[in-house]
Amino acid sequence: KAYLLCREGFLHLHTGHLNEALPPLLEAESILHGMGENAGLKDDFMLTLALSGLGDIYLRLDEEQKSLEAYRKVIPIVEARRLRPRLAWHYLN
Repeated sequence: KAYLLCREGFLHLHTGHLNEALPPLLEAESILHGMGENAGLKDDFMLTLALSGLGDIYLRLDEEQKSLEAYRKVIPIVEARRLRPRLAWHYLN
């Protein structure tokens, strides 16, 4: 369910419907974050997508502190899971 919610959120995000993108990304983040140590690599990858999407939404809504918080949650996950191809992208954010 979290994967579908993440993709739904990104669909709305990329079509410019920020208010419709926010709820599914928040729910996906909650589900995936709640998995804790049971999360697999793909689960953590999807969590980083959800968080980066939230960072983008908050930035576009001029909620800079929330944006920064979301983006900062991504880096430790990417580094711990050694998702190197995504690391540069997340550092840029």
